Amino acid sequence: MAIKNSSELMGEAMLRAREHWRSPDSGDTSHIATAQRKPTTATYTITLSRESGAGGAAVARELGRLLEWPVYDRELLERIAEETGLRSELLESLDEKRSHWLVETLESLSGVGFMSGAGYARYLAETMLALASHGNCVIVGRGSTSLVPRASSLRVRLVASLEDRTERTRQRLNLSKAAALAHVRETDAHREGFVKDYLHHQVGDPHEYDLIINTSRFSISESAQMIITALHQLQKPVSEQVT
Repeated sequence: MAIKNSSELMGEAMLRAREHWRSPDSGDTSHIATAQRKPTTATYTITLSRESGAGGAAVARELGRLLEWPVYDRELLERIAEETGLRSELLESLDEKRSHWLVETLESLSGVGFMSGAGYARYLAETMLALASHGNCVIVGRGSTSLVPRASSLRVRLVASLEDRTERTRQRLNLSKAAALAHVRETDAHREGFVKDYLHHQVGDPHEYDLIINTSRFSISESAQMIITALHQLQKPVSEQVT
């Protein structure tokens, strides 16, 4: 049997999402809790939550390389844009951001392609759950630790000192120190607001995660290795797991 590549898996997930959500702008989010109770396979998904500037993308890439697993980060946004026919710039304004209801209402009446924050969150939820049903993948951010069933996932949070996160952002985006600090704080606030408003979880709650790693203390490679060690521990039969 041929093994599906990441593009095929993503396409299948988005097809399920399109078939399931007929009214993407509905305000009902009860499906998220229901979807989390669906039976899942024995394979694992790594969900990676991260503070801005904590190296989440780099750690995810290293995990993908070492495990030979697909990594879904901005690919989620790009595929939703492709499948819904909306411009990626429109979805960019919703991606991990808190959306104001008045702006959504005015835009929905403007006659242009539109998806509300709640609609995006629903589409995202269905996509992630479909991907997680296949397992053996890394999903970065976008509330994945709140959406993917706990029993079949390793939920990781990456943190670092504000100073280190600011400096990494300054170098990556070629910003002044003040602008980098503002970017870090704004990004964190948007991500926390998105998860709180649409998924009803608290990003900063340590009980949401199986493993929290401080990337101010550990390198990208070391962080990835710790995550893989934890994954292998979860993959052991219950009788062999450390308690």
